[in-house]
Amino acid sequence: MDTLYQNKNVVTRFNKEVIEQCNFDSFREIMGDEFVNMTAPPTSNGALTECGILSMMFCALRSQTLQ
Repeated sequence: MDTLYQNKNVVTRFNKEVIEQCNFDSFREIMGDEFVNMTAPPTSNGALTECGILSMMFCALRSQTLQ
C-alpha cells in the first residue's frame, strides 16, 4: 500500500471516528503517545493537549451546526 493511500485512510478514519463520533480513544490511537500540539501557545499549560483540542473542536462544531 503506498503512502498516499495510507495517509488518506488515516485522515478518513480521523474524520469519522474522532470528529464525527467524538471518540477520544481513536484520537489517542491515531495521534500516538508523543503527540505535541505545535500550534498551542507556550503559556497554555496543557490546556491545548489532546483532550483540550478535541473539546474545543467539538464545541466549535456544535455551535456552528446550531446556528
